[in-house]
Amino acid sequence: MFATRRSLVSYLTVFCLLISGITSQTCTKLSSCSCRDDTGLVIDLTALGNTDTTPRFQDIPDTKGKTDVYSWNPCQQFTEGTCVNEAACKVTPSGMITQYLGIGTQDSATFLYDDKGLLTLQYTAGNATTAVNIICSKGDEGAVTAYGLDQEDGQKEYHFELKTKYACPSSPKGTHISTGTLLCIGFGGLLLVYGISGVLFQSFVRKETGKQRIPNYALWIAFPALVKDGVVFVVTRGKRKVAYDKI
Repeated sequence: MFATRRSLVSYLTVFCLLISGITSQTCTKLSSCSCRDDTGLVIDLTALGNTDTTPRFQDIPDTKGKTDVYSWNPCQQFTEGTCVNEAACKVTPSGMITQYLGIGTQDSATFLYDDKGLLTLQYTAGNATTAVNIICSKGDEGAVTAYGLDQEDGQKEYHFELKTKYACPSSPKGTHISTGTLLCIGFGGLLLVYGISGVLFQSFVRKETGKQRIPNYALWIAFPALVKDGVVFVVTRGKRKVAYDKI
């Protein structure tokens, strides 16, 4: 019986860890320059975008020392040279001729988290992907750094970084409670009811005293070890070797 409870707690720990990871890494798109995260907070870059078909951030130099420069405008499309109705454009001076290449459109905008947990605004255009890492910086109106092109297997990836006070999440109008929050509230409520009713049952029905009034006392004493087992199971992806006693 105790072994069954042990397994149950371990699997519950795994489940909670997975839920935590999932619910904390999404930002639902509201527009091409705003999204709402799972806590209900909104990131809105609308104030940064020009509305006169020109890019707010124009001819940003490539930090890798190349002659390429980049233009980008949040929210609204712009036109620069032969880049028409774009969200981002690569500009390459070449003698008397300047080449323009669209590297992202507003309708392709998506919000996601990268491997480091940074929120990224991403655009696509053909085989090109433009990723803008959005960083909350309360002291900056809007500062953009262009890290240029990374190319792999024919796929072109352009990387930018935006530091702005508008990337700092703000509370939306109305009330929004995330799924993860609701699960935590529900689980906490059930745990509270379980604890109170269990102590009353142990005290007045079974006439237990001292620590034995705590329901399933032996299980809760072993709980830290069970949580550890669950964490190890997640980290090792269930591949941890187990030694068995010989019969």
